[in-house]
Amino acid sequence: NDLARIESEIEKHQQAIAELELERNRVMFTPYLSRLKKEYELRRQETMTLKPTLSVFL
Repeated sequence: NDLARIESEIEKHQQAIAELELERNRVMFTPYLSRLKKEYELRRQETMTLKPTLSVFL
């Protein structure tokens, strides 16, 4: 009986984890986040292409 209860608890936790992973994936692929990533990449490229004398101060 204890084993059945434990297995039931494990199943509940696995379902909860699956739901959290789905939610995380949904959040990770929002347009807002992809826009932030693009802006970050642009700024990074701009920083990398600055004159060497300026990059010393970054």
